[in-house]
Amino acid sequence: MSARLFFAALLMLSMAAARAQTPSPNSSKPSAPVALTPQQKSLQAVVDKVGPQLIKVATEVAELVDQNKAGDVWDHASDIAKAIVTRDIFISQVSAARASMGAVTSRKLDTVTSSVYSGQGTSGGGPIVPAGTYINVVFATQFANSPKTVHELVSFHLDPDQHWRVTGYTLR
Repeated sequence: MSARLFFAALLMLSMAAARAQTPSPNSSKPSAPVALTPQQKSLQAVVDKVGPQLIKVATEVAELVDQNKAGDVWDHASDIAKAIVTRDIFISQVSAARASMGAVTSRKLDTVTSSVYSGQGTSGGGPIVPAGTYINVVFATQFANSPKTVHELVSFHLDPDQHWRVTGYTLR
């Protein structure tokens, strides 16, 4: 699968997750209680348990990208990511996305979301998003060369060995 499809899958993953489950930890608006489904309750428990650790790791991933070390990110990524995009393509795509942005001037946690995908649906003959449980950490980031806040998305997958590993980094 091409790098474009990989990043398109990550974007779809982030959009679906943002629609769903976990409210922003920095949300300042009071919201009415929402009845969660059993699956949403289970996912919320996962986020509550591992979210702080993944926020720390996501910050480290973003900092590696800041240092032009996208290869290190890929080296420690989930096999799902490695099966979709080669190391060289991942590095070139991440580098190209960040090249015009300039240095980070601020980075703040925006949201942490979770999703479970069945792997059903297709895009070019393959699943839109491989089956599994995902957590996305989104930062609201200011870059020196961008007048607008950019959202950095770091995605994680719960691998079969029960370790969370990076499945992607993207800007939106």
